[in-house]
Amino acid sequence: MDESSLSPAIPNDTLWCFDMELYYQSLQEPSRRDEMLSRIIQYKNFSFRVNGVITLGVTLFGFIGTYLLLSQIRNSRLFSRRLSIHMAMLCLWDTILLMSCLLTYCFPSLIYAITPFYGPIAYILFVFQPVASACVSAGIWQVLIITLERYLAVTRPLEQRTLKAQFGLRSICIGIVLGVGLLNALPVPFDRALVPCFELIDSSTVQFSTLLKPYDDDPTRQKIGTLLHVIPDIIFRAPLPIVIIAILTVKTIQVCNNTVRTPFATNPRAGVRSTIPLRLSLLSFKFILCNSLYMFNSVLIEVLGIGHSDTADNDEGVDSVDSYWNSFYLSDASNMLLVLHSATNWIVFYHWPRVKAGKMRKNYPKHSTVSAYSSYTSYAREMNPSIALTLLNQFMPAKERIGAEIITTLCLEIPRISELVTGMPHFTPVMISTDVENKMNEWGARLARFIELNLKWFADYSSSYDILRTNCRKAGQSHFEAKLHLTPEQWKIVRKTVIRVMMRNTTKLAITKEREIEAQKVEEFLTRAFNSILSETRSGLLCAAVDATQR
Repeated sequence: MDESSLSPAIPNDTLWCFDMELYYQSLQEPSRRDEMLSRIIQYKNFSFRVNGVITLGVTLFGFIGTYLLLSQIRNSRLFSRRLSIHMAMLCLWDTILLMSCLLTYCFPSLIYAITPFYGPIAYILFVFQPVASACVSAGIWQVLIITLERYLAVTRPLEQRTLKAQFGLRSICIGIVLGVGLLNALPVPFDRALVPCFELIDSSTVQFSTLLKPYDDDPTRQKIGTLLHVIPDIIFRAPLPIVIIAILTVKTIQVCNNTVRTPFATNPRAGVRSTIPLRLSLLSFKFILCNSLYMFNSVLIEVLGIGHSDTADNDEGVDSVDSYWNSFYLSDASNMLLVLHSATNWIVFYHWPRVKAGKMRKNYPKHSTVSAYSSYTSYAREMNPSIALTLLNQFMPAKERIGAEIITTLCLEIPRISELVTGMPHFTPVMISTDVENKMNEWGARLARFIELNLKWFADYSSSYDILRTNCRKAGQSHFEAKLHLTPEQWKIVRKTVIRVMMRNTTKLAITKEREIEAQKVEEFLTRAFNSILSETRSGLLCAAVDATQR
């Protein structure tokens, strides 16, 4: 409120601070005045309960859930780095949207019942309503990118795994921010403006304030603003992005249904393949429901002009009055759906504790995730970090000797490895010379370093899966560059050799029954660790082959 004075001179171009209830109280026709005031009282009760109380409860639920999801993303390895960033950005848009909804109509509805358009609220509406609209658009784009990447992951898995087949996450996030900012900033100069207004306190007192006024008295500016609203909404918000999300989701489900034939109980790495399409389908359905109603409401109000104040002021009868007030309820319903959608997005991605799974444990793996490649981590997450830590402590003092022993044994067993290390395809112990021994020690040190990095990852439960993934993919790239293509039988020999040498050098003799059980656990751990590492290493080799083919 800018200033207050007694009987001031009001400039001719200063508008009245529009107050709906005061306006209809001033009507001369008693029947029409009583009807409109009755409608206002009904809408006040509705606005206080729905826009105020219910919206406050939903937003608080969304804030708590979003915090839980962000904590899970940060403190667990349930999600890939790429999906984690997408989900964190989606949480960011949801949080800003919920905060904007609190400021623009939740708190005003709790205080005034009907949100005024003058005073401090005018500045809040002018700033945060475009921000809320931008967050809705950004959320749609973020889900569209997640859906697109998931579709590419199931239809072109090898290309999707190569770095050159993906856009950088930083570029995607910056592009979304700049895109939605530009699209939602363009209509502002043609939509509304902050203008000075006056308010009559009593017969002798006038207060000046600021009014948020739409450009409904300038047809040209109004048409430009409508076009800048409707056309970008159709292309970048609804229905086009929603239709693309729905189509990609259906195609993803079809591909998964055609490729995944085996029961989940027999393949612990495949459980995620059913949950991701299901969750994306739910997310797409939520987008279609919430944003389509918003788009429908925008067409009615902005394009067809239904619900404008002049429809209630004319004498066309009850239908005009009903359409005017129904536009309020329709707008509130569409806003509530947007709030409900943003407040429940975290449920779709949140990984619930196993106690929530109930009977599903019999048919699904213990750790179902929503990561595009997290099915590869099902073994790793269930392994005991204490075993890895024990192995690491016993491995470190003699790591180079253990690495050299593994390399020497593999050279004796597999001619291709012998040729790569020593330059001789058929190697025997009598051929060991100083030069050959140095080569084996060098390769042994490299292998020991690789084993050390992976044991550290298995020993640290909170570390990111990307560390293991990156190490193994680099090893696969090195395999491809060295043209080291081993058969499945040769990989079995490698696994047997590594486990045997590690067991002999890092565990005690199985004298007692307890130590036998301990040795069995260590062997099981090493087997599962090797399988997980081999899976990612072979994926890196395949990615390198695809990359070379593309070049």
